[in-house]
Amino acid sequence: MLVHRSKRSRIVLAFAALAAAAAVTLSHDSRGADPGKEAEEHYLRGKALLKTGDVKGAYLEYKASWDLKQSYDIAANLGNLELDQGMPRDAAEHLAFALRTVAVNVPEEKVTAIRGLLDRARQLVGAATVKVNIAGAEIFVDGVSVGRSPLTGALFVDPGKRAIEARLSPYVTDKKVVDVARASTVPVELVLALALALAPPVASGSASAPPVATAPPIVRPKSMIPVGVGVAAAAAGLGVGIVGLVLSGSKSGEVSRLQGELVPLDTKSNRSVCAAGAPPAQCADLQSAFIAKGSFRNLAIAGFATTGVATLATLAWVFIPGAKPAATTPGADKPSPVRASFSAGPGGGSVTLSGQF
Repeated sequence: MLVHRSKRSRIVLAFAALAAAAAVTLSHDSRGADPGKEAEEHYLRGKALLKTGDVKGAYLEYKASWDLKQSYDIAANLGNLELDQGMPRDAAEHLAFALRTVAVNVPEEKVTAIRGLLDRARQLVGAATVKVNIAGAEIFVDGVSVGRSPLTGALFVDPGKRAIEARLSPYVTDKKVVDVARASTVPVELVLALALALAPPVASGSASAPPVATAPPIVRPKSMIPVGVGVAAAAAGLGVGIVGLVLSGSKSGEVSRLQGELVPLDTKSNRSVCAAGAPPAQCADLQSAFIAKGSFRNLAIAGFATTGVATLATLAWVFIPGAKPAATTPGADKPSPVRASFSAGPGGGSVTLSGQF
């Protein structure tokens, strides 16, 4: 019976320990779910410890509160303790943050006190104003990341030689070593360049020939003279075509009228009186009208064809790329004058383009 009771007691104690651990875990999770509330608890414990004289304990509580929430009051109290414990660089960072984010309803005497603490810390450390040509680059001081560009204010550093660099892929890292004195501010400019812009490395043991400078090709704009000539030729051809079409239509009407006046000699064979041995005088007018009608029709066709060809040639000149040969003699880069001429008459018409484009 005693053995059974002992086993039963151990089982009860084990369940009790598990329940206690679960309660602690749930309590911790409930606090961790609200970082602001947990930060406030650390802050209040820090104030209480500071009143009892436990400066180290108060500092640890303020630091835990700062890690959860960044506010001006936490930063001010943390900076004050860091300055008293011989950490002027950390104190300067937190006190500067407190001044930048201080609420408007904070009494002026408290703001003045924070500014005085920052002045004390500033006399013990140096500062660097870091500018990077690319936003978002990660900035390092002696290998420790301190933020990304652009920085909101000066970067406080310990006096002495400091290595400041900026990193951002795919850019090449830029690094500068500066000597910072106490109570001084050093400007640092970092320039990031794309890795692709760098020259390829030269294999060891092989002689590298110096790069040969080549002049960029001269791109000459296309002459607009052919465009003007093409537009003029298209307009001239269109005018000739319209005139030829109108005159051809007029002669067609005259042919119809003369044919109506000359009735056939024999209705069975439909032979015209003009085919007889002694044709009347109207037959000569009819033949002349036939010839004129055909000539003006040909003139209209030639005019409209010229308009189409000139339009297509102009569009091709404007939109189709092409290289022009370089001039070899003085004045050769200037195109020769382009001339356009057209002629029309009862026997036909023509449009002529001459010149060099």
